[in-house]
Amino acid sequence: MIKVKIVGVPKVLGDFKAKGNKLKMTVSEAIERAAILVKNRSITAYLRGPRPKHLAVVTGNLWKSIRAWKEYDTLKSVITGKVGTNVWYGKMWETEGVPEMDIYPTHKKALYWKGARHPVKRVHQRAKPARPFLKPALLDLKPVILERLKMAVDKGIR
Repeated sequence: MIKVKIVGVPKVLGDFKAKGNKLKMTVSEAIERAAILVKNRSITAYLRGPRPKHLAVVTGNLWKSIRAWKEYDTLKSVITGKVGTNVWYGKMWETEGVPEMDIYPTHKKALYWKGARHPVKRVHQRAKPARPFLKPALLDLKPVILERLKMAVDKGIR
């Protein structure tokens, strides 16, 4: 997460009422663009890279589910850019990885897949480490985002 605190905004907004809306709009647009940048970087650089360092694409459901948006907290006068996914395994890969587990059949007596020599009663899956894709994208883009926010604030108060 990148937190940017603009010091003196109430004074600036009090002194420049007309510029207050312009400042809010330029910063809001910069935050939304920053969230989109992080979304795109996570997809292109961290989800589509080669295994095992990156997740790579299997079905495409994870990268298709990644969204970027902005939220307003009018009480605190805070604009937040967010990037996330609603796919259940997205959080798992981002934070903790896959735990070690045994997989058992649910409808039949054995598991079988194309290429297996024979049916088996269980499959042991080793633990897999987390392969984050959002946080590294944010860290890659942090200098760019901060520079764009500075430019937005400059543009907003002129």
